[in-house]
Amino acid sequence: IFKSVVENPKSGTGYQWRSNCPFHDEITLGDLPFHFNIESGLYHCKSCGAKGNIYHFAEHFEIDLSEFGLLSGNLVEEAAEYHKDLNSDSPQFLPCWNNDVVNELQVGWNVEFHRYVFPLFKTDGQLVAIKQHKGPQTKGATAILYPLNLVNEYNSSYIVICEGEKDAVTLLSNGIPALTSTGGALTIPKYISTLRRFNRIYLCLDNDNSGRTGTDKWIVRLKQLDPALYVRVCDLSKYVGGDVTDYFLRKGNNRNKFICEILEKSRYAHRPYTDIPPFIIEKLKSDKFLNLNFRDQVLYSTLTARASRYYVTTSTIRGKRYNLEPGQYLRSRRLLAEDCGKEMTEPMVRRGMNMLKKRGFLRFKDLKGKRGFIYTIAGWNEEYGQSKRQSNDGKTIKADFPHFSTKNNQQLSENAQSDL
Repeated sequence: IFKSVVENPKSGTGYQWRSNCPFHDEITLGDLPFHFNIESGLYHCKSCGAKGNIYHFAEHFEIDLSEFGLLSGNLVEEAAEYHKDLNSDSPQFLPCWNNDVVNELQVGWNVEFHRYVFPLFKTDGQLVAIKQHKGPQTKGATAILYPLNLVNEYNSSYIVICEGEKDAVTLLSNGIPALTSTGGALTIPKYISTLRRFNRIYLCLDNDNSGRTGTDKWIVRLKQLDPALYVRVCDLSKYVGGDVTDYFLRKGNNRNKFICEILEKSRYAHRPYTDIPPFIIEKLKSDKFLNLNFRDQVLYSTLTARASRYYVTTSTIRGKRYNLEPGQYLRSRRLLAEDCGKEMTEPMVRRGMNMLKKRGFLRFKDLKGKRGFIYTIAGWNEEYGQSKRQSNDGKTIKADFPHFSTKNNQQLSENAQSDL
């Protein structure tokens, strides 16, 4: 669509492209001011300021989007057109989905480009945009919570925040209240005040780097919204290498197993790299730490920051994966020296490790084959990572997981129904 109009297009990083701007007559031989993304369809001219999405672009240059497999008519009609191509008999209909939930959310299928389509509704049920799964977006498609039209029906006991509309449909199909950001793992919607009413918030993003980074961002944002919010972090790494939908697609996994294996074993969410255990803070202020030389202070501070994680994580070194607890960090001496800064060398790290171990600051275990070391901060309190289920006033929160069903859906999927 862009190439049919722009001149001198040049590819950049990822899906980003640049070209001369078709909205004004300026011709530049150096910097190409018109930037556009061939996946999302968003564009912005750094010179004249023109910006928008692929629908704005097509409307301005009178391009017929139907030739490219996109619809450009009324949103309601467009959503209905996509939805008719997805039903329980379709090969694209996932086994872990419930037909009533899919119908209520009007999830559709783009036959031309083989991707899911998710209509986005406001809390009053008004259709405001259509989200193409990993594709160009319609007018008004900004990062919002999905599905907003069902959030008022959720029990206030708990909510699961996942990554992606597909995962939200999966959780809802299995009787678990869920929300996601339509902007992806790294983009949090501007308006999330509705989350204040939930007693517990579970973060269950994908088991990958972007999912972990997104989890960090969600924690910071939720604590900014209300420091008293009870936030837990889920860990999928022991059960699946991908996301929530991958978990439910595995044979034998259902609502009860998800609650027992993922929600019940979640960890209390501290703000990343800021909520250091109190005993560590006291140790950093002590004369024992201040009497260390500068090298050892840098080494210990680096390990403390890297090990201050609020959930079990999986790290890979030389092709082998290791599960780590809070208070642990996996690195070779060379990589740890790089983490400490340009002035730190591998021999300095080796001497510093031995000194910190001798003075009771650090323990480390040599991995087989000299692959690396698992560093453990001595005295790390496991209760800090695996917090008791308590509210902020100290009272225990009852571990109830009430059944959720939408207004027009009183039937769960077969697995969830048998569990109940």
